[in-house]
Amino acid sequence: KLSDVMKNVNGVALGTTRGSTSETFFARGYNLGANNIFRNGARSNSAVIPEASTLERVEVLKGSAALLYGNVSGGAVINLVTKRPQYEWGGEVSLRAGSYNLWKPIVDVYGPVTENLAFRVVGTYETSDSYRNEVESERYYVNPSLMYKLGAKTTILVQGDYLKHDFTPDFGIGTLDSKIPTTISRSAFFNAPWAYNNVQQNTSSVNIDHQLTSDWGLNFIISQQQFKRDYFSTERIQADANGDWARRLTRSDISEDYYTAQANLTGKLKTGKLQHTVLFGADAEQYMNKSHTFDIASLSNGVYDTINTLQPGKFTPRTDLPETTAILRTETPT
Repeated sequence: KLSDVMKNVNGVALGTTRGSTSETFFARGYNLGANNIFRNGARSNSAVIPEASTLERVEVLKGSAALLYGNVSGGAVINLVTKRPQYEWGGEVSLRAGSYNLWKPIVDVYGPVTENLAFRVVGTYETSDSYRNEVESERYYVNPSLMYKLGAKTTILVQGDYLKHDFTPDFGIGTLDSKIPTTISRSAFFNAPWAYNNVQQNTSSVNIDHQLTSDWGLNFIISQQQFKRDYFSTERIQADANGDWARRLTRSDISEDYYTAQANLTGKLKTGKLQHTVLFGADAEQYMNKSHTFDIASLSNGVYDTINTLQPGKFTPRTDLPETTAILRTETPT
């Protein structure tokens, strides 16, 4: 996971994961939200856990230097750089296995199509359970890319990827009277048995690099991203001192489309004995979000049921999946 990589970066810490649905990072007191996560130089949605097997490297720019990317917080920016095509044949097939039925095969194939055109395809499938009862996860991911050399000074890189991740939201064992419980097994599962979080994300980008001279170069990036989340679950577990917890439900259906474009001119200058690197850039972005508000008619005062985290047999928990009705559709921009 990206969080495993970021453990090795000083000053950057993993924050909340909200039921393991996403990873949030903090740097120098700032929350690194969607504006601070980039993928191959283009702003990327942070509401999904990214696939790390296709990453060539992770770049982190901390402090005030992060403001070079424009609409970001000053803590840091994280740029995920995926593996690029190669003009020689190669590949790798690997299998990762681990505790709790973790299985993850990975296929990586690359090579030349012609003298100027090369390709790469990375694909992976992952399935696993958890030390928490009833928690499951299943991921599909594919990342194709093409690179074309348009002469000696111009390179065009076309990339795309698709991620589908279905898993059980996991909020842990929660709290008792706002305190962390010490008598509840970490394997205890207090969510509804049908709870789900189904995510799909696809991205595509075109990156053009043109070398004007040995010191000056142009770069253009155009990207598109679509993100969809279908979520239905209970929420954070905040039980009373006696263990009673009234389970409430959250239902959401979100679709987001991102379009970004940027142009950059970089060069090197020298004044006396001082060497300078200069950057001139412009970018444009458009976000289009669609979401629904749902009515869950079968709930009494918004409560699904009541359970006890200390004495599971005290109440009989519900196991049915309530029917929901979409009552409001919100679009931004309208």
